[in-house]
Order: sequence, then structure tokens, then C-alpha cells
Amino acid sequence: LERIQRRLVPKEFVSAVSPFSWGKDYFVAALAGVRLNVVGELSDNESIPAAMFKTVIGGDLITGRHPTHRPITFQNEAAHIFMSNHLINTRDHSEAFFARWLIVEFPNSRLCSGLPLDPMLSERIIQSEMPGIAQWALEGAARLLHNGAFSSSAVHDRLMAKWRCTSNSLEEFIHEAC
Repeated sequence: LERIQRRLVPKEFVSAVSPFSWGKDYFVAALAGVRLNVVGELSDNESIPAAMFKTVIGGDLITGRHPTHRPITFQNEAAHIFMSNHLINTRDHSEAFFARWLIVEFPNSRLCSGLPLDPMLSERIIQSEMPGIAQWALEGAARLLHNGAFSSSAVHDRLMAKWRCTSNSLEEFIHEAC
């Protein structure tokens, strides 16, 4: 999926900067001018740096610098897509943190179904289906602009409730024991 999504945007406007690196000047500066930031997998053993995550995703001003250059201040304009096989660790349990996420589940993966991976699947889809995918993406973007928000999803709501519960040991205890 991420390979297909990357192909919708010119390469010079795509990055792969993990939110776990956004607190470092050089990495966050790599987001300047980017329109799509796609990260293939997120860490499962460290907590996401929530303050910087909220700053970047929230559209606040960010200061970073490229090696050998002066610091730059910019506002994030990139859409961010993070792939993960687990719910991310966080110490931030605020609504401001959780409201910045949209979770999509893929319950029919080849691995979960016991089927072998097809390493050329994305390339075959790109070669034969890209015009239709681009049209579908444009229709979705127009719908988003018209509605002013993403459509609600029962799957997203279920996964967010699970994430909130499992990221807070007290809430998890109350949910399981009470």
C-alpha cells in the first residue's frame, strides 16, 4: 500500500522520516517542503515523542536545520502515513494526542490468511491500476474538502478504544478487572 501511495506524489515531495526522529533538528528539517511522509514501520519498544508529534501534525511552527545550513522555521504541510503491526506506545493519554490519528485495519493480509507474500504485487498494481487509483484518490480528496473532515469509521473507533485502553495501565486494569 505504501509503495502505491508514494507513486501518487512526485519523488521530490516524498520523505520517510519517522516521528521517533522528529525531535532531532536534521530529521525534522527533512519534512520542509514535503507533501507525503510515509514510514514503513514504527518502533514497538519505545514511546512516541508526543509533544513533537503534536507540534508537527498540528501545523505549529517547527525549527530544524539541514547539515551545514542555518536553522529554518517552517510549518508541516505533509500528510503522514505510518505502517505498523501494533498499536504505538505512548505516555500521552490526552485527547489532543489521540485526535491526531486515523487508524486503518487490514484484516485480510496474505500472512494472516496463511498465503505467501507476493513481492511483485505492488508493482503489478502500479503498472495496471494507477490511473484508477489516482482517480479514486482525487474523488476522496474532493469529498474530504467538501465534508471538512474524514468520514467516521467503526473500525477506527474500535481500534482507538483498544489503543487508549492498552496504553494506560490503570484504564486497562479497570477494563479487565472491573
